[in-house]
Amino acid sequence: MKKTLIILVLLGLIWLLFLPGLVGLFLDRKVPSWLEARGWDEAARFESGWFASRLRIADDYRLNLDARHLPPLGLSWLRLAGSVESGIGPSPINVEGRFGLTGHNTLQLRTGRLALDGPIRLDTGEARLALEQARDQSGLMRWQVEAAKLNDQLGNVLSGNEFGLSLAWAATPRHSADSAGRHESQPKLDLQLSLHLDSISGPTVDLKIDALSVQRAALVDLIEGLQQLSRSAEGTTARQLALLTVAGAWQQLSGDGLRIQLSTFQLGPATSFRAHWPGDEGSPLISGNGSIAASINTLSPIVGLTAGVDPATADRLIQAWLGQLEQQGWLRVENDQFEFRYPAAEEQV
Repeated sequence: MKKTLIILVLLGLIWLLFLPGLVGLFLDRKVPSWLEARGWDEAARFESGWFASRLRIADDYRLNLDARHLPPLGLSWLRLAGSVESGIGPSPINVEGRFGLTGHNTLQLRTGRLALDGPIRLDTGEARLALEQARDQSGLMRWQVEAAKLNDQLGNVLSGNEFGLSLAWAATPRHSADSAGRHESQPKLDLQLSLHLDSISGPTVDLKIDALSVQRAALVDLIEGLQQLSRSAEGTTARQLALLTVAGAWQQLSGDGLRIQLSTFQLGPATSFRAHWPGDEGSPLISGNGSIAASINTLSPIVGLTAGVDPATADRLIQAWLGQLEQQGWLRVENDQFEFRYPAAEEQV
């Protein structure tokens, strides 16, 4: 009995005294090089201790972050708490996070208000961003905003009582055989994007898209290519290289089993769309039906804000686009109701 008690006491001392120091040494080795790789070393001050560490960054924003090493309560090797002061709102962003011993990690950011001024102005109530990753590398990112409003000087207004956006991912390795007949695992992901807008001026919007069998390496190449494309000017060599990167990544994704499904796109109770796109079989299959007036009412502020035109011009652009779809035979309209099908029935023969 005494031996058991002594062993438990020793384990407790190791847990409370020795292991936190090892975490501090690990952070002292990794964090400075991580900051330097991102160009933050001059603006940052990192202090590593035995039981806790501290990070301060004073740049275009101010980050104050405290890390507790192996807190006594909870199975986590690191617990984060702090705040970020930036130009995206008058309230600081509170930060909380845990890195679990079991591989389950969480990070939460919360602020009382977001406010951005410019050609398009954003004003919101409370905003929350939550990130969660499980031991099996599956994860979830959820962004929720209350009382959100986007508007510009041309009269376009998009507002909602509640806005929610979530992205979930799960590892789905596929086993395949190489030219020698040996089986190898190609790491892939299943992704799901969901959006919900409880609109004030229009119908509620719900969207859910699934991307299945996404090859990770090709997805990274696609994202990098799109980033390069956004930074390059028309007619430059950099833009041509970016286009080649995007095209090559998409070809690799579609040729390796990518499937995209639009399971839900709902504009109010009466207008909905569905779609299925086997990446290696050419065009997507899209169908939908609903109200023309409700669709224009929902899309008008989005088109106006993105195209930089007034609401009346946005309505005309949407109506012209609908007319083109009708000429192609993809859209059939009767009174206020429409039916959409792509490709058209005669094109599928």
